[in-house]
Amino acid sequence: SLVKGNIYALLSGCSNKKFKVNLKGVKTKIKSKSFWIGQKEKEVLLANYQGKIEVTARNATVVLRKNKGTKVREAQKPTQPVDLLNAPQPGTPADNAAIYLNKKNKRVRFSWQPVDDAAAYEMEISYNKPSFDKIHRVLKKLKSPAATLGSLKNGTYYWRVWAVDKNGFPGVKSRAKVVNVINDTTAPFIVIRSP
Repeated sequence: SLVKGNIYALLSGCSNKKFKVNLKGVKTKIKSKSFWIGQKEKEVLLANYQGKIEVTARNATVVLRKNKGTKVREAQKPTQPVDLLNAPQPGTPADNAAIYLNKKNKRVRFSWQPVDDAAAYEMEISYNKPSFDKIHRVLKKLKSPAATLGSLKNGTYYWRVWAVDKNGFPGVKSRAKVVNVINDTTAPFIVIRSP
C-alpha cells in the first residue's frame, strides 16, 4: 500500500505477469514492467512506460498503454490518458568520454536538449552499474537542461535524464550515457633537457 510518495518500478526477470499496488480509492491491474506511481494526499498520478495498466475509480476505468499517464483525484474518476513527454536527447559529456578532474576542475557538467512543455527535469547517475539497480545520485526539480556534479570518485558512471510536465508526470527516460571520471591530482613530470 502506498500512502504518500512515489514508486518507480522496473521489473525484470519477474515471472509474474501481473503486479498489484494498493491505492486509496483506486484499483489497478498492472501488466507492465515499467511504470511510475505518485501518491499525494488527495490525488494519485500513474504513468506507464511499457505494457498496459487498467486504472479504475468511481466505477470508471481507463487503460494506460505505453507512454501514457492518468490522474485520479480523491472521489473522482480517472482522467483520460495523456501523452508523457518524450525523452531528452543527452548532450555533454560525449558518450564514453574521459573527464579528468583536478584541483581547478572538480566538477562534471552534464547537459541535454530541452523538451517542449517540460516544467523540470530529473537525472539519475549509477556508479559502475548500467542497469541502474544501484543509484549513486538522483537530481530532482532541475529547471534548466543541465546539471553540474562534484565529489565524483574515479570510475565509470552511467547517467540518464527525463522531463517532468506541469502536472508532475515524469516523461520517458533518455538512453543511458557513459562517462569515465579520472581524478588527476598528481603534478606532471618536468623534464629539463638543457641547463
